[in-house]
Amino acid sequence: MTILDRNIIADTVRLLEQRTISDADADRLCGEYKSRDVFLRELCVTRGFLARHPDVAAAIGRVRSTSRLQRDDARSRRGFYESAFAQLDPGEPVAVYVPRWRGVAAATRCLYRQSIPIPATPNKHPEDIDAAEIAVYADFLLASGCRHFVISGGDNFHLELIHQVLGKDPDIRFDLVWHSNYLQMGEEADWRQLRRWVHAAQNGAITRFGVIKAGLDEFLRKLDIDSVLLRLFLPMRRVEPRRGEIPNAVGIWLSGSSSYRKLPHAMIAAVKAMPTFYLKGAGIGPEGMALVTALDVPFLQVLQDPIPYTRMLNEIAKTKVSLYVTISECSPMLPVESFSVGVPCLIGPSSDLFRDDRLLREMLVVEEPYNPGLIAEKATAVVQRTDEILSAYRKYNQSVEIRAREALARFLA
Repeated sequence: MTILDRNIIADTVRLLEQRTISDADADRLCGEYKSRDVFLRELCVTRGFLARHPDVAAAIGRVRSTSRLQRDDARSRRGFYESAFAQLDPGEPVAVYVPRWRGVAAATRCLYRQSIPIPATPNKHPEDIDAAEIAVYADFLLASGCRHFVISGGDNFHLELIHQVLGKDPDIRFDLVWHSNYLQMGEEADWRQLRRWVHAAQNGAITRFGVIKAGLDEFLRKLDIDSVLLRLFLPMRRVEPRRGEIPNAVGIWLSGSSSYRKLPHAMIAAVKAMPTFYLKGAGIGPEGMALVTALDVPFLQVLQDPIPYTRMLNEIAKTKVSLYVTISECSPMLPVESFSVGVPCLIGPSSDLFRDDRLLREMLVVEEPYNPGLIAEKATAVVQRTDEILSAYRKYNQSVEIRAREALARFLA
């Protein structure tokens, strides 16, 4: 018997039975029960301590349940990644993204033929990924046989992930796609992250920077960082002619991952100013829900939290126009997604989307994003000219796709 065994048994008896035993008694108990674990089980279960103290029993139950869940989660995670990587072509680049950031996730899946979510589900916040988990993810990347990874987003844990992989195989290539913009540089955490990635590129951990915000590529090149402006696109689905079964519904679809940069208030007020229209939407948050109630905005369905991607596309298709009039964007995915299912979308003035098409720019870009009256006026006009706008967008999107594929090829070269 070790001194540790003796001390654990003596302390447990003192805590649970409020009595003190000698070292000899502790040795005797350990010998009688063959091990300290068998004794502790006897003390807690057979002698009825847990029955007398249900609060302790509940706590132990929670610990055991958590341990089982962690073991199950680890097995499930390993199975997921082994299956996912088995389907990848190791000769092709693989994009790594955080599924919790819905816009970034959608953009990543749009751009790359191969992509992997880390973590596996949107339920886990990237800031909660600890060092042990990062080591596991690094092993997954190393075991995949892939030689080129694109980090899409750039959370803090991604840097440590890169360092761990390069520490074992310095010939693997990492690129970064930065989805942030100038306004977000005023946020301390975002600015700190960008500086870390700039240093990573300058130190050689990152081969090339991809950016979504027009002009940011030029800024990075001034720092002698190889960078490429990437453009987002989605092919338009074949949409059947829209008949009267589509209600007069206006959609507001937010990801729920930002606050002041994507406020829904002016858009909600705009729907109130459209007398024959109803609101449909998700991700508008508690304040948005409160405003819908306060203004008595007519709605078909409105949800505080965002909804899954596929469901969102299906719901967008049941509306006549989408509103995504925000004050801070790189190159927003929601308008592209909305048009992909045949529904025009209004946007704010902060991105270069539609800027090189006169009709789309005039009809869809709201130069005063906090003017509900202007939003309502433009949304009503868009509904009346839907066929013309969809035809113009189809040509515009084909041009964007050509440029997007060319830019992506330069980025990955």
